[in-house]
Amino acid sequence: MQLRDTITPSVLSAAVGLLQPYAPDLSPSALVKAIKAYKADGAADTTAKAEKPMTRKEVAALLGISLQSVSRYMNDGRLRRIVLSAKSVRIDAASVNDLLNGVIAGADVPELITGASTRSATRAGKGA
Repeated sequence: MQLRDTITPSVLSAAVGLLQPYAPDLSPSALVKAIKAYKADGAADTTAKAEKPMTRKEVAALLGISLQSVSRYMNDGRLRRIVLSAKSVRIDAASVNDLLNGVIAGADVPELITGASTRSATRAGKGA
């Protein structure tokens, strides 16, 4: 996200008015300070990145998909699994980043967007 250098007082007071029920101590100066800190932190990075191995629930929440879809993506090779024990797995953060950024091993991006599974595409190819 890119921020302009100035925020008009009317916009600032409107934003504070909308946020005050959630942050009662918020003032216009505190909001400006928070925005500047946000900008200085570099938190405005638009590329989503995961850094440590993630659970299936974490990946599902991040991608906005079900746990079953996460399992299917692991089985299809779209996400790399890290086996910790017979019942415990984690998902490689690099594979999550690749999926978020459109770099998908062994799959096309349109299939993910439309929800078409590679299995149904494979069946269609065998029948033809």
